[in-house]
Amino acid sequence: MILFKPEHVEPILSGCKTQTRRLGKKRWKVGSVHQCRLNYRAEPFACVRVTAVRRERLDNITEEDARREGYPSVAG
Repeated sequence: MILFKPEHVEPILSGCKTQTRRLGKKRWKVGSVHQCRLNYRAEPFACVRVTAVRRERLDNITEEDARREGYPSVAG
């Protein structure tokens, strides 16, 4: 299960948001499928497959990465 904010639902469903970042320990496995939810008790609104996992500093995010996250630019 991956939790998202309500404003991310439409970009995920429309295919505009194709990346996400998570703080903390790397626990995602390439090829695994996860339900997307707004909270632990909510019904899933989508399922996603992990296609890549990488560790990077947040100040290294590119403009393209920001767009894939569903934002217009790195500035947000």
